[in-house]
Amino acid sequence: MKGIVSMLLLFSLVLIQPSCKKETDAELLAEKLQNVIKTEKVERVLAERSPIDPANTMIFGDWGKNYSFDPPFVTINRKTYSLTSLKYYEVATVSTYKCLILYF
Repeated sequence: MKGIVSMLLLFSLVLIQPSCKKETDAELLAEKLQNVIKTEKVERVLAERSPIDPANTMIFGDWGKNYSFDPPFVTINRKTYSLTSLKYYEVATVSTYKCLILYF
């Protein structure tokens, strides 16, 4: 009987363990990017699929203002990107706006 109780206790611990998950890499990256946005006072978030000169990028109206983080994704102007595919990012001034540029 004592062995059965021990097995049930061990089995319940195995089932509970996955629910106490650690933050994923994408969640940590989203937090880091949000901190960069806050500390660098970023006005816009842009996504680029390949490295280009940000000075050649034109921003019209609200482009880059509408973004949200929902790890493992970031949505920019109603287009969703996977943070797991992010190669690198940089903060740059484009036109007159301070931007976070994400390269996928």
